[in-house]
Amino acid sequence: LEKGMTLGIIGESGSGKSTILGLIQGLLPLEKGKIIINSVDIKTLSNFKLSLISQIIFQNVGSCFNPRLSVENILEEPLKIHKIVNNNEISERVEKLLSYVGLEAEYMHRYPDTLSGGQKQRVAIARALASEPKVLILDEPTSALDVIVQSKVLNLLLDIKEQFNLTYIFITHDLSVVRNIANKVVVMNKGKIEELGATNNVF
Repeated sequence: LEKGMTLGIIGESGSGKSTILGLIQGLLPLEKGKIIINSVDIKTLSNFKLSLISQIIFQNVGSCFNPRLSVENILEEPLKIHKIVNNNEISERVEKLLSYVGLEAEYMHRYPDTLSGGQKQRVAIARALASEPKVLILDEPTSALDVIVQSKVLNLLLDIKEQFNLTYIFITHDLSVVRNIANKVVVMNKGKIEELGATNNVF
């Protein structure tokens, strides 16, 4: 997958889509083969270093947030862990991250249970951007949203991709989404790749 492109991974439940996601992010052990990002075999990287290269945005973002932390606390955590900015610049960077995803600065003081599904997804995107990754892995990121919110989040993801020159790996059941956003498509079945090619050719 070339830099700046979007790869769609599709297949029915149990076909291996989420397993690939876990392998790429170092959440599962790789028993065979290699995964190489930016000419580096990820086996040689710690999970800490790997999280600076790639980040995951999950389907059910509500379960990914500590309900006791404010949005500001959620977004400042990766900034502190990876020392992205100096401590006195953290609040300013949190505001900027929120602006990237179309949320006002006042959302810093909100808690996850006061946010709508679309707002939670935007905070999850902002958190993923905090560590300045090269690759975003999106695991069914819009399937839990209604159609109008889904469209807004997809447009936001496309804008962010262009703005930050990101590479996307997009896992979904929604063929229309893949057709509209992916340059290449992988079709999986029972743990194997059935088809791989340019989106128009596969469709």
